[in-house]
Formats: sequence, structure tokens, C-alpha cells
Amino acid sequence: MASTPPLNVLFVTADQFRGDFLSCAGHPVVRTPNLDALGLQGAYLPNSYAPVPVCVPSRYAYMTGRSPISFGMRGNVGMRMPADAVTLPAAFGSAGYHTAAIGKMHFSPWTEPYGFDTFVVSEEGRQWRSDNPQGTKGDAYQQYLRDVRWGGYERAHAIGNNDVHTSTSPLPLEHYHTSWATRTTQQWLAEHVGRRANQPFFAWCSFTKPHSPYDPPEPYDRLYDPRTFPAPIGGLADIERLSPHYRASANSHFWDTLGPEQIQRARAFYAGNVTLIDHCVGELRRTLSQLGVDRTTVICFTADHGDLLGDHGLFFKSNYFRGAWHVPFFLYAPGCVEALGAVPRFSVSEDVYPTLLSLAGLPLPDSGGTLHGQDLSQDLRGGPRTVFGSVGRAPHQIHSARTLRWSYVFHPRGAYEELYDLQADPDECHNLADEPGAEHRSAIADLRAQLAAWLSSLGDSTSVDASGRLLADPTARGWTPDPSPRQGLGLRPY
Repeated sequence: MASTPPLNVLFVTADQFRGDFLSCAGHPVVRTPNLDALGLQGAYLPNSYAPVPVCVPSRYAYMTGRSPISFGMRGNVGMRMPADAVTLPAAFGSAGYHTAAIGKMHFSPWTEPYGFDTFVVSEEGRQWRSDNPQGTKGDAYQQYLRDVRWGGYERAHAIGNNDVHTSTSPLPLEHYHTSWATRTTQQWLAEHVGRRANQPFFAWCSFTKPHSPYDPPEPYDRLYDPRTFPAPIGGLADIERLSPHYRASANSHFWDTLGPEQIQRARAFYAGNVTLIDHCVGELRRTLSQLGVDRTTVICFTADHGDLLGDHGLFFKSNYFRGAWHVPFFLYAPGCVEALGAVPRFSVSEDVYPTLLSLAGLPLPDSGGTLHGQDLSQDLRGGPRTVFGSVGRAPHQIHSARTLRWSYVFHPRGAYEELYDLQADPDECHNLADEPGAEHRSAIADLRAQLAAWLSSLGDSTSVDASGRLLADPTARGWTPDPSPRQGLGLRPY
């Protein structure tokens, strides 16, 4: 009997794409028909989270199957992946796959392909002074823009990438990064199928959007009206009695200077980029169909973290309000993950590694270390009952444990705690941690113990003591955040 040929894998990611800006998640305005269809034809996991909700750690989790906490990565620091890790493309490559990375990778160093055969990267203008391996200045997207006489416009806003800035992109739609990454992936797929029809592929298409600045190209800048777009949850008053960490973030980014019109415009423009990404997912699927490989290709779509978009007066990520670490997750595998629809189990970033290898029919490699991710395809209806997160370095870490009922957040500096009853308060506006009640105390004790056990299992000696208890500094209670920087808006470095 002939053996079943291995399946191809197309992995698609977006940067800073919050998990509730989807039609299938119940958003009343945002339109995502192609992702919705992918979820109906495969599986949509509405309880997916990025445990270290910033860019680089999530990408390293995809690449290694390990929790970034286990190798000391708690933020966007410039560190290499563990030397003993067999990266995801290396694992596919050793099984005979041809592998490609197209778009934003955010590796360190940025030119290190970590096992990819084809490496066509764009890093949001950060590398404009650097020579890439091909001997040209900047990354592949910057070179492309020069070739089409739009050189320099990848950073036309002239400010940092972590600013609440809204504008229509000066780039035509065809030259916008999302379009470029899609088209480059389509071209690579066509070339691969044409030249290596009998060799399976693993391709990662990685979009830089909907990450700020919020600058969709025409006509996606006009899809949603800021005046009628749903407003954010609460405001800065929500964080007044919580850890000063939140106020410090607001101060450092000048979020308290934003008016409601600016916030609404940011949300509407962000949604425009979400729908553009959705359109491009549909284009990638059409390419697979045209090439005749749609029934032999696994598809996975997810994001590295979310964006609060004004919820509780905050933007971006790096905390454990739902909008910051909740991400979309869609999975389709011919003959295995089909027509499942919404699947409520928890999933995390490091699950990508074992799941994609398993769905392709490949064994897990001996990577010299423990894989923390789980193969979602083996237990889509079950899975863990708690998801954990931790971000930041001492003394500014934030830890979290979340179940379907409760969200618990712990700030070691000052020993601040938060507890939200997600059934009664899904928007996380009413902190129950300081309120009396046996049920609340029991939930906090249970989730705090689970959180400490998780951090201990990852060898995190900066967050737990020798006896396995969470480290904290109650004497820092009431610490005062720094005021807003003296420089003006938009003058911070990249």
C-alpha cells in the first residue's frame, strides 16, 4: 500500500492582532469573511493567548516550541534562540521540506535565517542602515520600494512604531507591506510548485500589521467610520487603584493626551488593516487552490499578541488585560482538522511548533530540551483548564493565570493583585482582589499556587523563591511612576 505523501504547511501570522476583532468572534462591525471561512472549514480557537505578549518572545515560541520564560526571554531583548533548539524550519528541512520565511521575523540577529532555505524579510524600517546578506542596504521590502520608486516610504510617518499615530498610508495598496508580503509568498509558492512539485513545503508569511502606527492604505482607510465604530472599554479611571505600572505605561506613551476622536480613529484604522489582512488570507488560499495544493496543505493563522486600542485608557500590549494577550487562532488540515468550527480549548504560542509538525505527519525532533507546547490536533476538545503568562524583568514583572471563569494578575513590585470574574465582568473592569469573600480568596489562592508552579517548572528563579513561592516586594506598595517624558510626541527613537 502506498504511503500517504506528507502535507505542505502554510503558516500565516499578523503583528499585534487582537483576538476579538473578528466577525466570528462576535465583533459587531469588523468584517473578516476569509478568516471566518477558514474557521468553519477547519477550526477556530477563540481562547488562544500569547503568554509573553510582545513580539519577539512569541516568535521564538513558534520557532522552538518552548516557553520564552524557560530561556530567560521576557521582552523584546536582542537575544538569540537557544543553541540546542531545533527550530521549526530546521525540523521541516530535516524531513525533506523546502522552507521559506517572508515578511517580519524579528529574529536576533535580524539576518540569521535559523534554518529557513528562503529568507525574504522586512523589519519595519529598523534595518535601513544595515547591509543585508545580498549586499544591499536595508531589508528586502526596503529594496523593493526603491525598485518601484517608492524608496523611503516604509517609514513615511517618521516616528516610532509604538506610537498612537493615524494616517492614510502614502503608499498605494499594491506597494503596502501587507500586499507585498502576500504577493511575494504567492510568487514563492508558484515557483516552488513549478520547480519542486514532489517536494513538500513549509512557508511562513508574516505581516507587520495591524501593528501601530495605524496607517491603512486606500481604500481600507475608509472601510470603518470612526464616529460610529465601537468605543473602547472604560478609560484611565479603570487603572487608578491598580498597580502604578499601568499609569507608568500611559505616562511614557502620552496616552493621557489623546482625545476620544483620536482613539476612535485609531480603532477604525486598525480595523481597516485587519480587513486587508483578511483579504490577503483569502488571496493566499486562492493561490493554493489555483496551484492544486489546497487539499494537501495545512494552514495556520495566528498573531504574536494583541493591542488594547484604548481599553482601560491603554494601548498596545505587555500586560494581561484580555485585549493585550488574546490572539486569533485558526487551523485547517485536510482530512484531520476539518469542519470543526469554534473549539473552546485554551492554546498558547508554543503550541504552534508541535501542532504543525504533527499535522504534517512528522515526529517531534530531539531538540536537547523540553518542548512546552502541546499538539493541539491530539486534543482539540480537551486541553488545559488554565493558561499562564509572565512578562517583564524584575522588579517590573507581571504574572497572570486565566481560566474560563477567572482572570488573576499579580505584580511583584508592591504585591498588587487583580481578580476578575469573567462571567459577571467579561470586560475586566471590577477588581475583586481586595474585596472580602471566601470564593474570591479561594480563587486567588488557587491561581496564585498554579502560577507559582508554572514559573517553577520553567526554572524562573527571578520570579519564584527556592520553596516555589512567588517573589514579591510588599514594601514597594504605592511606588510612584515617572511622569511623562519631557520630549514631545513622536520624538522617541525607533
